[in-house]
Amino acid sequence: MAFDLVIGNLGSGHGQKDGFVRLSKPLVATGAARFSPRNGALEPGTLQSHVKMGAAHVDIDAFQGLLSTWRVLESEDIRSPGASMSSTRVRGAFSASSGSSEYLALLSEKQEKKRTPVPLGLVQSMRFDFGSLTFSKMITGKRYRIVIQDGSCSCLPSNGTSDSVHRTWLGKSLPISTSAYRFSLTLQHISLQRTDIAAWINGANSAIISTGSISIQSIISNWPALTAVDPLLSSSSNTRVLLDVQVTSLSFTDRLDHLLQLAGDRSLKDAPQRGIEPVLPAVLSPVPEIVLNVAIGPVTANVKCANPANAEEPIVMDLEMNGMTFDSSSSFFTGPSVVALRGRYNADNEHIPLRMTMPFHCLLHPVFLRLRSTSTKKTRKRMSRWGLESALGDTVFSLETLEVNGTLAGLGELCEEDEPVLAALNTRTLFADLHCRTEAAFVELWHPRRLEFLNNLLSVLSACRCATTSHQSPRIPPIGYSLSLSVARAVLFVTGPDVNPAADADITRGVAFSTGISSRICVVGTDHTQTLRPSQSDSQNRQKLFLPPDKLGDAISFARASEVPTGSVIFGKLMFWNTSIRSAAADQFSMDDPLMFESDNPSLHVKRIVFVQNTNIDIKYTPQQSRSKGAECDMAFTVDNFTLFFELPFVHSALVAFRTLRSIKQAIEPSILSPTLEGHSPPFTYTNIHGTIKAFRARLGLLDQKVTMRANYLDLSSSSRGLHCSVDSLLFWVPVVPPKGQANKEMSWEELGRLNRFSLSSATPFAGHTNINMDSLRVRIPYGYALANLSQAAVITLKAVRHLAKMVILGKYSPVPAPVAESAKRLPDLTVACQVLSLEAADDPFESQLGFNCRLGLEAARSRLRREEAFEAKASAVLSGQSLSAHSTHTDYQFDSNHSVPVEEARWRLNMAHSVDWILRHRRQSREREIQEDSFRQVHGSIPLKRPTKVPDLIHPAEPQRTPPLIRIILTGLRSSLSRPSFSLEGLPDFLYEQGKGIPRETSYSLLVPMHLTFTLVSLQVLLRDYPLPLLYVPPVASSNVPSLHFDSDLVIAEEMGPPVSVEWVPCLFHDPDEIVTHNAPMLIKVPKTLMPVKTYARPLLQVTAHDPVAFAWGVSYSPAIQDVVRMLESITPESRDISLPLGFWDKLRLVFHWTIHVSFKEEVRLYLKGSRDPYVLENEGAGFALCWHGDPQIKIGFENSAGELAQVTSDTMLIVIPK
Repeated sequence: MAFDLVIGNLGSGHGQKDGFVRLSKPLVATGAARFSPRNGALEPGTLQSHVKMGAAHVDIDAFQGLLSTWRVLESEDIRSPGASMSSTRVRGAFSASSGSSEYLALLSEKQEKKRTPVPLGLVQSMRFDFGSLTFSKMITGKRYRIVIQDGSCSCLPSNGTSDSVHRTWLGKSLPISTSAYRFSLTLQHISLQRTDIAAWINGANSAIISTGSISIQSIISNWPALTAVDPLLSSSSNTRVLLDVQVTSLSFTDRLDHLLQLAGDRSLKDAPQRGIEPVLPAVLSPVPEIVLNVAIGPVTANVKCANPANAEEPIVMDLEMNGMTFDSSSSFFTGPSVVALRGRYNADNEHIPLRMTMPFHCLLHPVFLRLRSTSTKKTRKRMSRWGLESALGDTVFSLETLEVNGTLAGLGELCEEDEPVLAALNTRTLFADLHCRTEAAFVELWHPRRLEFLNNLLSVLSACRCATTSHQSPRIPPIGYSLSLSVARAVLFVTGPDVNPAADADITRGVAFSTGISSRICVVGTDHTQTLRPSQSDSQNRQKLFLPPDKLGDAISFARASEVPTGSVIFGKLMFWNTSIRSAAADQFSMDDPLMFESDNPSLHVKRIVFVQNTNIDIKYTPQQSRSKGAECDMAFTVDNFTLFFELPFVHSALVAFRTLRSIKQAIEPSILSPTLEGHSPPFTYTNIHGTIKAFRARLGLLDQKVTMRANYLDLSSSSRGLHCSVDSLLFWVPVVPPKGQANKEMSWEELGRLNRFSLSSATPFAGHTNINMDSLRVRIPYGYALANLSQAAVITLKAVRHLAKMVILGKYSPVPAPVAESAKRLPDLTVACQVLSLEAADDPFESQLGFNCRLGLEAARSRLRREEAFEAKASAVLSGQSLSAHSTHTDYQFDSNHSVPVEEARWRLNMAHSVDWILRHRRQSREREIQEDSFRQVHGSIPLKRPTKVPDLIHPAEPQRTPPLIRIILTGLRSSLSRPSFSLEGLPDFLYEQGKGIPRETSYSLLVPMHLTFTLVSLQVLLRDYPLPLLYVPPVASSNVPSLHFDSDLVIAEEMGPPVSVEWVPCLFHDPDEIVTHNAPMLIKVPKTLMPVKTYARPLLQVTAHDPVAFAWGVSYSPAIQDVVRMLESITPESRDISLPLGFWDKLRLVFHWTIHVSFKEEVRLYLKGSRDPYVLENEGAGFALCWHGDPQIKIGFENSAGELAQVTSDTMLIVIPK
């Protein structure tokens, strides 16, 4: 039997003139089949058909009008009497059942046992060819047309002999119960066009989406809805769907305003549909085994946006991808391990449980995003393998090949036991495990035009998002997932225009950020705990490879323990390695390192600002469950090595880059604040942060001063309960230039301070009362180092950075304003506790060694003279040949003339004995002095590390000098409290008037800091060198940790306003010495420094409650050391710019300290006035005498008295004694 069919236009009927389908040529259909005359049935596998069609146009609007007319007529027929109501349940091959009912209820519904399959068994071949097919529809006043050209589709039985795809997945031969059919669709071109009404009338079209040739090949095997299946043999076969899609190219071109209009119209349509709705239904059924292969060629997207700065030159956003591939295959398992899970759902259900696994692999070839104007030509891609000319590109984002591997798993049950394997999957058990990795990702924000385009584009997008966000309803996460992303090298290059007026306008500066990233996010609910099966061997292998634990195990354990729904808790992990931030620069054509996409240029390491070796971050995020309870985020991090390099040019570059990022943030800020605009409160998050930085290193450049620091094991903790920070040890080094007499020596880095076991805690982060505790603090001023230069450089640098930040925010250069009068500053409440505080000043090495040798040489010389006297007596006896016992009266030694060696050899031996005695004596005394100094340091500030690290220091510090310092002040059991003064701010002028001896109350100040200071000490000791008597000694109380000294006073630090000539303008040059010299002049900022003296006003009250006598010591032998101490103290304060003779130290004290001090003692006070000029001699003439005050001794300093004395000591009795 053969047939031919010709069809013209298809009319719409019901009086409509134009048909919804228009054909340029008649449709021609031919076919043939064999049938049996006996029963009139067609024989299987004999039906052949071929349909040819030219150009066809389908008007969707007319088709929808026809459907609406049919619905009206059908409703009228239903309302008529006697009409029978009938409904037909149509179910597609991939349709999903309703998600409104529960999973068990849906599975309990029995499906129809007998279906009428589509008679594909009769088909031998079916083919449909067409020249072009056009679908048109009006949307928002514009006509959209989909044009498909040169299409061909076919259907025929599939076999493994002629079909390679069939042979690969289904084998060469099929079982008896299996039937497979191949569906093929080939399209040469598809385009989506849009025209407005006027352009449509004129015939002008613009293509939005355009594709190359498309090939879709599908093989469906053993599908009961399509073919008749023998129930007796079907249960042993699986239903499979094989789909292969090939797209040669894909392009997209449109205007941004049209896209935003479509998005806005869609959001308005969806606005009434509010509420939380699941994305997927509760059950997916039926689901076959799927094999999917997709390959897409080059993909390009071109979106134009109006440019507010230049209406004639719109912004063009180009996206290019070299293609992508995707392949996946699913399989079902019904083994014993799956049957064991049956009790999880319903033990009485007769359906067989199964487990689906669907591994997939996706490969995205390099992606490039560009921003340009219509007049800019396209350039090559930014990667070295495409040539160095890629540096001239306008690329904003570049991504190397992205590889995605993953597995989709879920639980379900067989639909029917007597049919082929088709699954009904419970979507609540679906879990996707994805692993993404790429070699490099690059974000470029350095070209001014590109930045301008990006800000304009983000502003438009944020405005649209702000208008549509309120119409979107939250969605429940469709499935559980575990996502990992690894980027071997991620780079962000961001620059901005320089605020330096003398700089080249074409050169921008900023920072370059590079790092390696590995992230992991896990969302697991209770329904996924049975789907996932964590492997014990995987965990053991990770431990063997020294890899961190997988967060998926933690998420599964938490879900099993708490039985939480999907999306209620999110576990994450971030790892960064070789993170670097450096100062960068760019011009209009390229960056300073065009190939930093692939690796860092070693010559640019000197420009590093921050370098972090390894960082691990663990995150646990609980989204907001209700308006009363906000979201909660727990974060724990570990940093192996954090290095900071601080220089003024680096700060300049970082601030410029920050301004660029800030402008981008402001462009997208409306979208963030959109919920607030709608009247809803923004979501709030409780953040808990706990972390450790094992080694923190910093090199600080403060003008011409350098400081290097290191912190070991910096622990941070921040939560709603407060802030806590602790450091195991903190060290500071400063460079010390050798004295003029030792010019041959190189500069050395010597220790300035050492802090051990430091902790800071505050009830409210960065506000409220703050507690600081430390085990020991040791401050040591190296010999010849001017501490005043460092303090002045730190203050000037801080002012320069503060003004630079203001200039960068404003975007223009401005000079630093002159100092003005300021009001009193309010200090926060602060409590400081320190077990041991040691303040030291190093002695002159030459002076220290000379004094040590002199003291040691006295004893050595006495011994030497005694040996010389004995030698002379023996030599005289030998030379005279008789005994000197009866004749010698000038010596105590008596020898005879007997001898075994000549006198000359004896003299040589005596000289050797002198040398050996001096060497041994010097070595022994030096060792004893070093041991004594080491014991001092271990007790008073140099405690060994509890947790040492292997990270080296940034510098090579000099060996510590194991010699006594010039002066050492030791305070034990220090506890200090800083708070607001006892008087109000209105009473501050009166306080200054009283303490300042009549200073005018209307005096203005450039610095005014009032406070109330209280501190207590367990003991106090002031030592000069290694002298046996301390300069001051306040003994501890018999019971431990009980203060023996109490200090309480109001304290005001003030600096009076002076005339303009009292201001010194210090130049700060923002110039990197390692930067290539150009014609650009470096930026210069002059920072004001007031020359007025900083004065202090206080009236402290000191109470010494020690049970033992308080001792002072003084003497003529202490005067040289005191002079050296005064010389050291003068180096702490800056040099005077006054050309007159400098003030003496004691005069400086009277100028700076406007104090009235009252000291009371509980026990006796002693003043030792040492005799002799040798500070080490305490006997005989070195004892001197002592003054002892008994009975409520008191010392008053600075109080007015009739005698006009500066200090007065009063007591009930006073004794003058001479120590034995």
